[in-house]
Amino acid sequence: MELSIFSKINKVAMIAGIVALTGAYTNVEAATLSVEQSSSINQYGKWTLTKPNSSILMGDEMSSKLTNLAAGSYKLQVLPPNYAQTIMTLIRNGEIKYTSDVRAVQFNLADTDEATVVISFEYGGIIEVTSNPPGAKFELQSGSQGNRVIGTTPETYTEMPPMPYFVAFERMENCHAPKTQRRTVEANGTAKFHAEYNCDTKEEEIEEEVIDESEDDNEAIEIASGNRANIKIWNEFHQTESLPGNTVFVTVGIRNVSKKTVNNVKVTESFNPDHISVPVNGLKGGKTDNRMIVWNIPQIFAGQSWSKTFPVVINKNLSTGDKIQMISHVSGNEVWPPELELMSESIEMGIASMPKTGGVMSKNISLLIGIASLLLTLTIRRKSLVESTVQK
Repeated sequence: MELSIFSKINKVAMIAGIVALTGAYTNVEAATLSVEQSSSINQYGKWTLTKPNSSILMGDEMSSKLTNLAAGSYKLQVLPPNYAQTIMTLIRNGEIKYTSDVRAVQFNLADTDEATVVISFEYGGIIEVTSNPPGAKFELQSGSQGNRVIGTTPETYTEMPPMPYFVAFERMENCHAPKTQRRTVEANGTAKFHAEYNCDTKEEEIEEEVIDESEDDNEAIEIASGNRANIKIWNEFHQTESLPGNTVFVTVGIRNVSKKTVNNVKVTESFNPDHISVPVNGLKGGKTDNRMIVWNIPQIFAGQSWSKTFPVVINKNLSTGDKIQMISHVSGNEVWPPELELMSESIEMGIASMPKTGGVMSKNISLLIGIASLLLTLTIRRKSLVESTVQK
């Protein structure tokens, strides 16, 4: 028997309902777009909508509705929760136009269109619970979500997200009770819980103990409120606003908050190349494809922090009021964030306008900005030269 311990939204029924509702759409003067996110564990992605005029809207709500949209071409991109498979479905005027396991969809809207994009996040983990003899009652708990379910062996649970799980087996009459077990479901992996009941002797009261049969028997992990916490991430612009064409600095960092070394950590910083560019000589060990910066950290010791400060250049064609967004993300087979925190951090910076003072004052401001940008560039080059000299 296959079950899910989470309150799973029926994606098919959800899409069918949207089709039924939008099938009888009414004429409007401008287009509308709804973004609906579906997740079995109530963790949603961060989406970015690029409009025909190249302006950007962002959101992370379960349900969003955008109105008074101009006709033209739109692109919706999503950064999913960790390890989730993403399926995007486009519904326009009551008709399903597109569905696929992608993270971006591009479409056109006319003045009177009503469209909905359904973003579904799915997981491929499996949990099997068995016992000898069968028919034992148990309680399964997810480590970081706190969800619980009561079952009877044998039982199989599908579409489980990667995280720690606990199973407590109920005692049988005249049998010793098996100890509570802990397993971690890896991405799209299988975790097996099994209890052997010793029914040859009378049941005895024994102190409950958690058995952790993870691959690393020496794993020393802090568990707070059922969550395995070892990595905390932060991300920040060094200023709240700037002018088009300027250079600003960004810092991204992580800290190992556990008592164990974490190996093979990957840190990324995503950005819109239409808004900013990243000088390669300022990355300090990172690599970029002009949309994302990637740092690979072989190991980070217990209590140790890692951070990088790097420059970004603002597109000179941006306008006052535009927003620049960067999203940092940490991942790895051994990485788990603290409770109620995400493995991603999103930051924004606004584009300011040049004061309209006129004459000599405007020239002086422009000169000061030019000098500041030059100093930043010289600083970057000097740091790169020093690093190259040290490496030699």
